[in-house]
Amino acid sequence: MTGEVATDWGLSDRGILAEGKAADVVIFNPDTVQLSGDEFVEDFPGEARRYVRHATGYSTVIVNGEITRENGNYTASRPGKIV
Repeated sequence: MTGEVATDWGLSDRGILAEGKAADVVIFNPDTVQLSGDEFVEDFPGEARRYVRHATGYSTVIVNGEITRENGNYTASRPGKIV
């Protein structure tokens, strides 16, 4: 499914898991994934406010083949870029 979208957008190095391609992967157990309740935060400039919900139960996030989040903590790796 993601390969078709990547091809449609002309992103030849994305969309499928294969050697030499950029890979973003989230590893989780569907039985443990949950959302927290709404939290009202004031973290934007100009005193703008928003609601957030935090997710739990995700074990690992891999961006461009590098682990960026593991066991609930961010790693020092920052391999991502805006496409």
